[in-house]
Amino acid sequence: MKKETLIILIIILIIGGILYWVSYEKPKFIQEEKKEEEKEFLPVFGLNAKIAEIDVQNNYLVVKSIEEEIEMKVNLSEDTKIIKLKFPPNSKYPFSEEPINLEEEEIKIEDLKIGENIIIRTSADIAGKSEFNDVISIKVLP
Repeated sequence: MKKETLIILIIILIIGGILYWVSYEKPKFIQEEKKEEEKEFLPVFGLNAKIAEIDVQNNYLVVKSIEEEIEMKVNLSEDTKIIKLKFPPNSKYPFSEEPINLEEEEIKIEDLKIGENIIIRTSADIAGKSEFNDVISIKVLP
């Protein structure tokens, strides 16, 4: 009888464990929660990018974000300033220990070239957008 009682007790414990495991609420995966949080963007008013396409007639650029390799359309207005930054003629960059004041030259959209690195500054939040207006300035890096 002891052997039968022991076997019945083990079977009851196994069935009880299975029932507990099936009815126990499993925790949500942390990755699911992170995906929901990633949809929220912090405000962004500037962008480092590389020019991928220039449309002079329709006054816009297509740029690739340097950080994420995402293409974006940048619509320019008459008020958008395009400035080319240059090293001074007698600059000893990168060997100089003194700060270098870059020269600024205002240029037009026609003067831009595909592949140039630029900094875009906007007056509106551009986070999560693939096309935007409200561009204050574009600075072409040396």
